Amino acid sequence: MRVLVANSTQQRHPTGGDPWVRSTLRAVETLAGEGCSFVASCGTTPWELALWRAASCGAPVHVIAPAPRGEPEGSTLVRLTNEFGLCPARTTWQLLPSARATGRGKDTWSARDRAAFDAADVVCPISIRPGGRLEALLGAHPGRVDDRFRVPFVRRQGESKGWSLPRDGFEDLEWPGPSLLHLTRASEGPWPGEAAHEFLRDLTRSSDRYPRSGFETLCRILLERRIRASGFRIRKGAATVSFTALAPSQAVTLLRWRSRYARYSFEPYGVWISLEAARRIGAQPVRYDEGAAPDRQDCLRQGRGARGHWEAEQEWRVEGDVALSGLGAGEVGAIVASDEEAEELRERIAGLTVASFGGGGGKGLSRRESRR
Repeated sequence: MRVLVANSTQQRHPTGGDPWVRSTLRAVETLAGEGCSFVASCGTTPWELALWRAASCGAPVHVIAPAPRGEPEGSTLVRLTNEFGLCPARTTWQLLPSARATGRGKDTWSARDRAAFDAADVVCPISIRPGGRLEALLGAHPGRVDDRFRVPFVRRQGESKGWSLPRDGFEDLEWPGPSLLHLTRASEGPWPGEAAHEFLRDLTRSSDRYPRSGFETLCRILLERRIRASGFRIRKGAATVSFTALAPSQAVTLLRWRSRYARYSFEPYGVWISLEAARRIGAQPVRYDEGAAPDRQDCLRQGRGARGHWEAEQEWRVEGDVALSGLGAGEVGAIVASDEEAEELRERIAGLTVASFGGGGGKGLSRRESRR
């Protein structure tokens, strides 16, 4: 019997303690123990969690997945097999090309949902949004629904839209000499260079803390001793690591919620590098201009933006990854949102110089929560 374990889209930063996560795992493990095979897909964490757990239980899986434009079918199958730890002998495939000009994977989600219901003998709904696409499909297939693992759908809580500064502010954090600061943020799913099955494993082991939070992302950078480059909105498609020459108290005032991307551009977690060391590894200040003229297509140039607001970042860049392993103990440090996190980071990484926006006085930055 082929089973579809179905979830609506859930919150962006789930934890292993969320009811839908626990029920999804229980459903897959129970059904695999009963000898079932599975219909599964990828693209969002709820679908990927069921896919990964079914494969890790050794069950046969029929995977319905988007077919990226320009990627050979064989390459797509190898990539997804490695991402989710699939066994080729127990995996069958149905690839869905996008009919839209964008060619994005999410363009196939409606077709994927219909194909998944058509391929399944039984559908086990877990957490289904009232009035959503999956609820409509369930209503069209009432004789194939197994409700024993279902839990109530919880409306997603909106991300915090800001961080609260201490009421009386905070003094500038001290660092021995001029330095640059690389600020990071929570990762939406796997970290760069990490396979999806590693993220999903850590998600199931978490309790009430998102395993790829801004703090955990900073810890990963420091333990891996590498800041990985990103090509996001960089000219010529180059991948760079960005820093700011601003003092931390100035840099954090630029923290903004990016509604377009439903995330922060950065959070109050970062790596300090002395200016001398930064120059040694190739850091250069960004040159701001009025636009992307053909002779200005290099990764060290950036548009000024409306009213020159990008210039306020005082950005520096390094092309490619930044290896921290070659820097001395006095050339690298870290900053976190609160004194409690600073103490935790010192315990994880002995000898690391750590400061917090609490400044040792018990204060710090905290989220302002909102619902949407």
